[in-house]
Amino acid sequence: MRKLNAVHVAVGLLVMALVLGTFAWLPSHGVGATPDSSAHTTCTLAISDCPYDFTYNPDKAKHQGGTVVFSGPGGLPQTLNPTLASPGSEADMSALVFSACLVQLPDLKLGSAGFKPDQCRRLPDEAADLKTTTLHLDLSRRWSDGQPVTADDWLFYLNLITDLATDPGDFPAVPLSVSHIASFAEVDAATITITWKTPYALYLNLLSALYPLPVHAYPQAFSGGQYNSAGAHMLLGDPSFNTLLPVVNGPFAEQTYTADSQIITMRNPNYTSSFFHTPALEKIVFSATGSDDDLIAAYRGGQVGLALNVGRLARDIPKVIDLSPQVAVSPTTTAETMMFNQRVVAPNASANGGASLFADASVRKAFSLAFNHCTTVAGILAVDCDDANVFTSQMVTPISPEYAPHLALPAEAVHTAQSLLDAAGYHLVNGVRTYQDGTTPISLTLAVEPLKPQLAQMLATQWQNNLQITVTVKLVPPGHFFDTYANGGTLATGKWDIATFGNNYITPDDELTALLQSDQVPSPTNLGFNVSGINDPVIDSDLALGRSTADADSRDAVYQSLAQHLADTTSVLPMYMIPQVALVNPALGNYMSHPLDIDTWNAAD
Repeated sequence: MRKLNAVHVAVGLLVMALVLGTFAWLPSHGVGATPDSSAHTTCTLAISDCPYDFTYNPDKAKHQGGTVVFSGPGGLPQTLNPTLASPGSEADMSALVFSACLVQLPDLKLGSAGFKPDQCRRLPDEAADLKTTTLHLDLSRRWSDGQPVTADDWLFYLNLITDLATDPGDFPAVPLSVSHIASFAEVDAATITITWKTPYALYLNLLSALYPLPVHAYPQAFSGGQYNSAGAHMLLGDPSFNTLLPVVNGPFAEQTYTADSQIITMRNPNYTSSFFHTPALEKIVFSATGSDDDLIAAYRGGQVGLALNVGRLARDIPKVIDLSPQVAVSPTTTAETMMFNQRVVAPNASANGGASLFADASVRKAFSLAFNHCTTVAGILAVDCDDANVFTSQMVTPISPEYAPHLALPAEAVHTAQSLLDAAGYHLVNGVRTYQDGTTPISLTLAVEPLKPQLAQMLATQWQNNLQITVTVKLVPPGHFFDTYANGGTLATGKWDIATFGNNYITPDDELTALLQSDQVPSPTNLGFNVSGINDPVIDSDLALGRSTADADSRDAVYQSLAQHLADTTSVLPMYMIPQVALVNPALGNYMSHPLDIDTWNAAD
């Protein structure tokens, strides 16, 4: 439903590229932009040098036509359907061809004021008890084939996502918030109500990822006002539901899908929106590309007009610094996060009396104190230790509403770390730290994705030197790293002691609940992402209070209190933030990155 969602909450970012075709027909600042209005694309190299403005005020296009090409090393998307799209290229392509009830503006600190009606006629109504939401549909909307978008189309999607949310075997790409839906019903042709199991204050976030699906194209799944679960499940692997979409409601409609090659979409003449303009571009094409170096070379050669997620910060900045001011750096909500496995299936548990040593908060604290956060991150990213745009002190980054700047990461304190381990019964014996039996050396596994061997090795070396504990680095391909328990996923099955991965924020409920709530530990029947096995009543209570608190300031205070508790218990250890780096051709107007890393969110403009 969303590029980054609860089921895939920890999926590392796929490096993406948005590629602009030849614009010889445009003046130097075409597609509706002027030099003065392109502030979003001229912040160069460091956010602190040019603070990123998330105010969205697009210009109206002055020219029509042209081609934009997406490209990314993650390969060709295997689905364009928002119900099933995974983070990365799939979700970006699905955002081109499907449009949701609401759109969330890039300035996340706007809170509820940042949500605008897109395909819905206006913002929803919410009951005072936060248990009933009323959607107001726009009966003028049309599918790309000219057929009207009906209430049944929206009900089809609601039925499907709630169906998938209860069936782990399908590995649904649906946010955890779907599980809060008790029921939904059509009141009349233009009105649908959603009833929540308990008061739910974050309903707007769900509606910004709520789409219609064309019932007239899939009668085997929805017909005569009735949802057919068996027919819908048969559709999940059907090309007509994934890569050969018969009709869509987004600003662009699929024209051709060529396996292992490209996807061509054309401007949808029947597209309308309550917020966005009609598309100015004629065509958007997705075509796989190679490495970051290939992408940069294509940009320099003129084949690429907009390249997104160019490497990671300073490592690739020297390669493009001469292109300033075409280098844009903007913040996202993504952060690299360290987790400690507290589950009995952790590899270390078998030598520790059947319990993970990380079930002890003092041991987690010891490991957090036994490496130098500043030099580790600076060494990986080649940035200064005081760069506020890289270092983060809690689960969410500064652009998130719940961010609390007073929370600080623990400073390196090796002697304290050693003392904590001693007090927990893990002593040094002949220069090697042992389990509580006093004879078996502690040996741990640090699991990371293949792109992060330098980070893993720096951590392992420091723990070896400071704690006299051997930590073996385990590089795991992303597909296996984040896969489900049923499919033997590394994180889900607990085959690790320590892990780091990119963690992205959608709403604090979707993200933090899946990652931290005690009933979200993965199993054959549970798609939760509490891979650490955290079981903390304070966390559960704060999460429940946050999702049921209507006042935004009060809700933020709840999540800030939760962040403090996470810091105190070392349940989660943030490492660093991952801003977006883009190369932007001045001919492209109205380009603006979204902090949720939804880079096609405003393609219609």
